[in-house]
Amino acid sequence: MPVLVVSMRAKTDSEARFVEEITRNATASLTEEPGCLRFDVCRVVGDPGAYVLYEVYADDQALDHHRSTPHFQAWRGVAGTLLSEPTAVTQADLISTGG
Repeated sequence: MPVLVVSMRAKTDSEARFVEEITRNATASLTEEPGCLRFDVCRVVGDPGAYVLYEVYADDQALDHHRSTPHFQAWRGVAGTLLSEPTAVTQADLISTGG
């Protein structure tokens, strides 16, 4: 299963809108994409404006589909105005869930 860990930094004056927009994308991903299994938006403790996304997809096709959805394209359209630096994306394969 593909996993994305995405690090982002919101502009100080745009943080509230950033949270609103990325939450909209996460919610739509989970409700409208059967192949999106998890989409967590996390604020980094002790680092104002820093966020990490944790996304899990059923397979590569589900990840490809995610990138083509209207809600992802809408996010991409506003991200540049809300972020203070480029995102850092790490893609991994899920081997095991804790338990």
